[in-house]
Amino acid sequence: MEMNTRLQVEHPVTEVITGEDLVSWQFKVAAGEPLPLDQATIAQRIAERGWAIEARIYAENPSQNFMPDSGKLIHLRTPQLSDSVRIDAGFIEGDTVSSAYDGMIAKLIVSGPTREVAIRKLHAALQDYEVVGLSTNIEFLKKICKSPAFINGDVETGYIQKHNDELFAPEIIEPETFAQAALGLLAKELSASITHGPHGAAIGFGSKNQRKFTFLTSDVDGEPITVTINQSGRKLFDVGVNGAGLNESYANVVCEPQSPSISTFFPHTRVESTIITNGDKITIFQKGKQTQLTLATPTWYEKALGLKDVANSVLAPMPCKVLRNEVKEGDEVEKDQALVV
Repeated sequence: MEMNTRLQVEHPVTEVITGEDLVSWQFKVAAGEPLPLDQATIAQRIAERGWAIEARIYAENPSQNFMPDSGKLIHLRTPQLSDSVRIDAGFIEGDTVSSAYDGMIAKLIVSGPTREVAIRKLHAALQDYEVVGLSTNIEFLKKICKSPAFINGDVETGYIQKHNDELFAPEIIEPETFAQAALGLLAKELSASITHGPHGAAIGFGSKNQRKFTFLTSDVDGEPITVTINQSGRKLFDVGVNGAGLNESYANVVCEPQSPSISTFFPHTRVESTIITNGDKITIFQKGKQTQLTLATPTWYEKALGLKDVANSVLAPMPCKVLRNEVKEGDEVEKDQALVV
């Protein structure tokens, strides 16, 4: 057992299942007042109010052994607050999560009459959580909520390692996601009516013109996916998705842009997406899931700029500082020799 005179990170769970404000209690006790309620009353409150569960929305990369991340929150959308959904946040859109401090962005607390209902509500709320600008654990938390072992309460300190294959299973990206990404980029071009770098101009794009977008996924061994778009009318498009085993075509697709979202009527379904671009990085929120894509740089553009192969480059797994270089350009080095500290 442990007793702390300070509030713990999880104190909102206690507040939700008791209906009490623990900060207010602290002030009252500090002023010499007695505790507002006795233990029997608190136990009765808990019995009446059911269950609560809290998820920490954290700046980290679960697929990289939960390595901390940092960066600017260029897009932030939170679930709708209600009597059963509470958010204690430390950041708003536009803020920067620094590597110098704890990376917790917010705490999401939900409640329900039973543990199972609370977990379902947590999953639903997580589906409405959108963060762009850095890596978060939101998608990982969604998988936790769907894990049979977690739902059944079969959880201990080795839970993540024990269920590693389930929790880190690769995500299958639907062809409609690639189509939405391309339509979203095209919608931004058409609305701006200006030339956008190496991927072409939007001026005069019509039924006689064709636009192609090539995307890369987070799978390092994955093949690029090319989306071809022909505009056949106002807000009407023919779309083809090809590559990596995909060969899908959609005729007479109606796309209605509502920046930063688009609403698309495919022949078999309607898809609502929020599409956020950050340089060549595209983040798509669709059907309660986040997908991250990279817009491939055209080969001719790489040659024009003289871009070099970076196969032998080094990428730091987390934010860090270079203290010194141990070698200079032209030096001969040996295996296991220190190059950079």
